[in-house]
Amino acid sequence: MPKITKTTNKKVDQGKQTHQTLVKTARSLFSGKGYEKTSTEEVVKEANVTRGALYHHFKGKRELFKAVFDDVHVDIADGIIKGTRKEAGLWNRLLKGTYTFLDLCLEPGTQRIVLIDGPAVLGWQEWREIDNQRSMIYLRNILRDLIVEQGINDLPLEPTVHLVSGATNEMALWIAQAEDPKTAHSHARLTLKLLFEKLLLTKGGRP
Repeated sequence: MPKITKTTNKKVDQGKQTHQTLVKTARSLFSGKGYEKTSTEEVVKEANVTRGALYHHFKGKRELFKAVFDDVHVDIADGIIKGTRKEAGLWNRLLKGTYTFLDLCLEPGTQRIVLIDGPAVLGWQEWREIDNQRSMIYLRNILRDLIVEQGINDLPLEPTVHLVSGATNEMALWIAQAEDPKTAHSHARLTLKLLFEKLLLTKGGRP
């Protein structure tokens, strides 16, 4: 087993720092210019690293974009958790989490990376895999508690998670492409609220 030294630890720390710098720099460029108009040459120049350093951490621009896409998803998931922390009751947390997701997707950089370039660069399968590892974990937990603990009957968990997630993601995509995003955002909130009420509320009222 190789001996771990201070020099080894320093190299590991430097590698992590370079990785983070590349992702941060690429995220800024992808947010502003988009994937197609951003070159790896620009990334290494802005990050002040060598081209070899980039290819040490990433196979190419697509893999770098995937890391940026995941980084944005982490921020979205963290934003949802933070935004719903003080909400009382599972129903309110579901609605607040949905609204927070739509709010975050109004940010132009997030729109471009997650909703515009993401599906085109990664394809829907990888897009959904990353979404499933991040934002959908929170959604699955909320819906599981609503279905199992709050007496919502005849709703299997996984189909419900994918239905709610799909509806929310489609609304976010629609907002991103709308001529008037703010009005579209308002309409999306109302539509999703009514949809969730019809789908999830028990016969006796709110869960």
